[in-house]
Amino acid sequence: MTQPFTAGLNTSGEGTSYLPYMLLTSFLPPAAGIIDAVIQANIEENAPDAFGDYGVPIICGISGVINTVLSSIYGKDQGTNALVIAGGVLANVSYDVAWLGFPALVKATDQGTAIAKLIVDVIANFGTAIFMSDQAIAAAAKPLGIRIPL
Repeated sequence: MTQPFTAGLNTSGEGTSYLPYMLLTSFLPPAAGIIDAVIQANIEENAPDAFGDYGVPIICGISGVINTVLSSIYGKDQGTNALVIAGGVLANVSYDVAWLGFPALVKATDQGTAIAKLIVDVIANFGTAIFMSDQAIAAAAKPLGIRIPL
């Protein structure tokens, strides 16, 4: 899930009915990537990869938008600070615009959409890393017993 869980993952109260769908949409993009890697390993070299070229970006884009919306609703319902919710949205932007990498679209725009996607990815990914680094440092500083209640 892309929503930063600064106070942990609350499984009770408003918005928690979205959790299964948030989890599902979080796992779909990596699963699509793994499936594409398996396909790539089993097809001839230079063979067209329709799943990798179109299926993976479609899965990433749709699941990214759904996850962005549900995570934002969950964060709002849990009383999460709007700036933290914005960080979660920023983390998902790369998935939300995955379709910009369609080969036919890249070719039709003379690489324009590929360049746009690259710029979006750089801003979103580095922005997310900077935005969430303080949370990662704070979490790493906690003793293991506090991070993982036994």
